[in-house]
Amino acid sequence: MTLEPTPLAFNPELFSLYCPTLPLFCALTQNFTHFQKPTTYRTMLDRSFPTPGQYNNIKHFDVQVYEIPPALLRGIGEILVKYQMHFDFGAFLLHRHSELRGGSVMVQTNPDPETEICKMELLDNKCSRPSLSPCSFYMNAARHFKAFEYKEGPDMAVPGEEFLEELGLFLHVHQLGGVIGVSRLPPGEEQWIETVLADGQGTIARRIPRDQASPGVITEWAFFIQDGALGWKGARKCDPPPEGGGHVRS
Repeated sequence: MTLEPTPLAFNPELFSLYCPTLPLFCALTQNFTHFQKPTTYRTMLDRSFPTPGQYNNIKHFDVQVYEIPPALLRGIGEILVKYQMHFDFGAFLLHRHSELRGGSVMVQTNPDPETEICKMELLDNKCSRPSLSPCSFYMNAARHFKAFEYKEGPDMAVPGEEFLEELGLFLHVHQLGGVIGVSRLPPGEEQWIETVLADGQGTIARRIPRDQASPGVITEWAFFIQDGALGWKGARKCDPPPEGGGHVRS
């Protein structure tokens, strides 16, 4: 934790006892109180489509860190709960499995309630496709949260500004900016298992009962409060091909 110096209150009456040139001093330091105000950082939420360079700068699944210490997951969960974001959003392991091509974007669709597909889509004919809403975000080097995956349909709620500000500071302090992102949780209480599409240009996720054993790496966490205590569970797993290959998101 970085401790900020406490601003000192300026008392003109007390100061005048020791400085007979108070009027001149005040004229020269009319912005004196301005410099004592602590600087507040406001995180910006960038909804725009990522460029191929921005997207491809995300680590490939094969080289991303898999193990997130429980203490750090707890810290992230506490922030989500503090701002009541945990009902709709979770934390995910930031990674990709392929390179984004120019004029394309990663789009999530649900062909049925038990299936989610996330794949690369061309944006050369925007008039023929439904509106796209950002659903997954990562913190870039400028400490702004950048959208990088989108979902078809009407505009959805996005994470709150104050929440992102505090989460961004936490990720920055713990050097997790390139490891952890935030995204809308998949529906239901079951776990989703994600595999790479045959063409390698996206993933397909299927819902399975939570008590059913499943292979893969946990790549998304949902947080909750139970009996007054913070808890979390794996909301999604990635089951990459044996030779590697990863996927686009948690």
